[in-house]
Amino acid sequence: MQSLIKNTLVTFATFLTTIVMVGTANGEEAGGEWLASIGYSNSNFSRIQRKDWQAKNIFLSRKVNDDTSLNITLVQENRFATSDTSIGGGLSHNFADGAYGNISFYVTPSSNFLARYALSADGGVKVWEGGGVFGPTIATVNLLHKDYASGDSENIDPGFVQYMAKMPFWISAKWINSFSKKPQKRTGGYSLKLDWQATENIRPFAGFSFAPEIDGGVVTNVKTRFAGAIYNLNPDTNIRLDYAGEDRKNSYLRNSYSIGFSRRF
Repeated sequence: MQSLIKNTLVTFATFLTTIVMVGTANGEEAGGEWLASIGYSNSNFSRIQRKDWQAKNIFLSRKVNDDTSLNITLVQENRFATSDTSIGGGLSHNFADGAYGNISFYVTPSSNFLARYALSADGGVKVWEGGGVFGPTIATVNLLHKDYASGDSENIDPGFVQYMAKMPFWISAKWINSFSKKPQKRTGGYSLKLDWQATENIRPFAGFSFAPEIDGGVVTNVKTRFAGAIYNLNPDTNIRLDYAGEDRKNSYLRNSYSIGFSRRF
């Protein structure tokens, strides 16, 4: 099963790469119902030496109507000289007055380190129109359930997004609450992120998080600083670059570098 999904991943990634690169080279402005994305990341380690990790992902979404879209995701990750491949999907919907909601899932056949399956839901609703220097305020919530061979884990993360009225940036914040069943425990943390629409085509961002990470039923506090930028090659194609520096308590330091391409057609 893993081999079948892996081969599908490679084939699909090749197809999406062709869509992205051909569209970019031709300078086309598709603006269609489909959105295709591909991504790759590499992580290296210090303090405790480990082999590099790699992750590849592809994403395809199609609009059902002006407010609703369906998507499918394939992910392959290599860690600890082993690999996992997962497949998932989801639905996104925009409600009236700026409210939105998303639901998604993924499954990992023959899981080595990823969750055997995961279910997630998130959404947001405008709670304040803003005033003075402040723009609208959006209240958000993220819900996540993961099933590992060694036990389940869950997250309930409320937060907000604050836009500014006269400046092209916004702040996102989350209160992170993770729950594990083996051992039965709650751990808490937070994340902060700043986005800046520097120009029509460039959006840099940066942030910091102090958050628990539950992997295989084990809870570890992790400090992460991250930054990146999204650059629009044309109205329908963009490239994204990300960096994340992860400091895992009493363990390793991990530096992760990612690149992604997205195209609407």
